[in-house]
Amino acid sequence: MVRKRNPVRKDRNRLRNKLNPKFIRAYYTDTWFMDHITSSDPELLCEHIILMIQAYKCDDCGDEYFECECEKGCPDCKFNRCLCLLDIEKKSEYTTEERIRVAKIWWELSRLFGESYEKVKYYRDENDKKFIKFIKSLTPNSSFPEYREIALDLLEAYDNKIDLSVNDLSYYDLSGMDLSGMDLSGKILCGTILIKSNLSRVNLTNVDLTGVNLLGANLYKANLSGAFLTYVNFTNADLTDTNLSDANLYLADFTNAIVSSNTNFINALYIKTIIGLDTIRTNK
Repeated sequence: MVRKRNPVRKDRNRLRNKLNPKFIRAYYTDTWFMDHITSSDPELLCEHIILMIQAYKCDDCGDEYFECECEKGCPDCKFNRCLCLLDIEKKSEYTTEERIRVAKIWWELSRLFGESYEKVKYYRDENDKKFIKFIKSLTPNSSFPEYREIALDLLEAYDNKIDLSVNDLSYYDLSGMDLSGMDLSGKILCGTILIKSNLSRVNLTNVDLTGVNLLGANLYKANLSGAFLTYVNFTNADLTDTNLSDANLYLADFTNAIVSSNTNFINALYIKTIIGLDTIRTNK
C-alpha cells in the first residue's frame, strides 16, 4: 500500500520559510484561530499577515503591525497589505461571500500551524444565516487547497533572509539552520529557537543562552565554555565532544542527550539541578 504524502505537512515547511524569524508562533493558540475564523474580518486578516511577515514592530517605519503602512499602495483593494487575491476591497461592511473567503484563509492557516478542531463555535449574536451554515459545516477533514495556496501567496513578498550579523538574535526561530563553524560569541541568544539546527564546532563562549531550545540540535565539538545555559532544552541533542566547562547549567534539560567521554563538564555550575541526568546517553 502506497502511503500518500500529507500536502498540509509539505506546505507547513513553505509557511515556515515565509515567516519572519522574530515572529513568535506560540501566540497563535487554539482559541485565537477560532475567534478569527468566526469573525472573518478582512482588516484583521491583513493586520496579521503583516504581523507574520515583519513581526510585532516594523524595522522600517517603527510602527506596530496594526499601524504599519509600508506595504500600502494598492489602488484597488486599499488595505495596508494587498488582499486582491481574495477579490476584496476595503469598506465598512463585507458580504457573506467575502467573509467566507476570509474564513477559509484562516481555516487553512490554522491547519498549517497544526491546529485541529472537532467543531468551530460561532458568535451568538451572528445573524448571517449563510455564514453560520458555513461555519457549522466545518469538520476536522474540511480542506480548501486553493485557499491554502492563497494564504501562502499572501506571505510571498517577505524575503526571509536572516541577518546573522546583528548582535541580538533573541527569540529568533533558527530551527534547522546550518550554523556550523560560526563564531557566535558576543551574540544575544536568549529564548532563541534552534530545534534540530547544526551547531557543530560553533563558538558560543560566554554567550547568554537562557531558555534556548536546542531540541535535537547537533553540537558536536561546539564550544559553550562559560555560557549561561539556564533552562536550556538539550533534549535529544548531540553533545559529542562539546565543551561545557564553567557553563551555568541551572535546570537545563538533558533528557536523552548524547555525550561522549570527551564532553567537558569541568567546573560546570549546578550540575545537580540538571533535568534528565539519568537519561543521558553515551556515544561510544
